[in-house]
Amino acid sequence: MTETREELGLGVAGLAGRLAQARAGALVGREPERTVLDRMLSGAADAPLVAYIHGPGGIGKSSLVRYAARQAELTGRRVVHVDGRFLDADPRRFEELAAPACAEPGAVLLIDTFEQCQPLEAWLRETFLLRLADHAIVVVASRVSPDAEWSLDPGWAQPRVPAGRPPPSHRWRSGRARSWTGSPRRARLRRAPAAR
Repeated sequence: MTETREELGLGVAGLAGRLAQARAGALVGREPERTVLDRMLSGAADAPLVAYIHGPGGIGKSSLVRYAARQAELTGRRVVHVDGRFLDADPRRFEELAAPACAEPGAVLLIDTFEQCQPLEAWLRETFLLRLADHAIVVVASRVSPDAEWSLDPGWAQPRVPAGRPPPSHRWRSGRARSWTGSPRRARLRRAPAAR
C-alpha cells in the first residue's frame, strides 16, 4: 500500500512552496531593509513607493526581492516580476511584462537584475513609474547605483533609510552594501558601513 505525502509527514507543499520556505529561512539579517519593505507593503503614509536596493553580487538583493514577493502575496497584493536578464534596452518589452502593475491597484512591481537593462533607468523614472496604478509599489534590485537624478529631482527626494550591514555570511566580500528608497515625494541614497 502506498502512503500519501501527508501520512509520511511531508505535507502537501509542492516544490515551489518548499523552495520558498527554504529561501525565507535563509534570509538572515537585513532588518532595516525588511522594515522599509514591510512599511511599503502596509501602505504607511510616510513609506516610500519605490525602493532601489543596490550593491555587489551576493549581498542578498534578490533575497530581499523574494522577501517582498512573499510578503506581498501574504497580503493579497498582485506581484509582477520583471527580470532584467531577459530584457534589452527596448521599453516596449518592459511595458509588456510590467503592464499588470499599471492596471491593478496595489500591485507590487519587482525588478531584479536591473543592471542588465540599466539604459531604461531614465525612462523608468520619468515615464513608466508615473503610469502605475494607485497604491502600487516598486522594488528595484541592481548591482549598479541609481543615477543622480533620483536624488536631484525634488519630487523624488526623501530622507535617508539605513541600509544595514550585509548578513554575516557575506561580510568577507569587499565593497559596501547600498540601499536607496524613494517615493514620488522624495528619495535619497544611503551608503552602509563597509563589511569587516
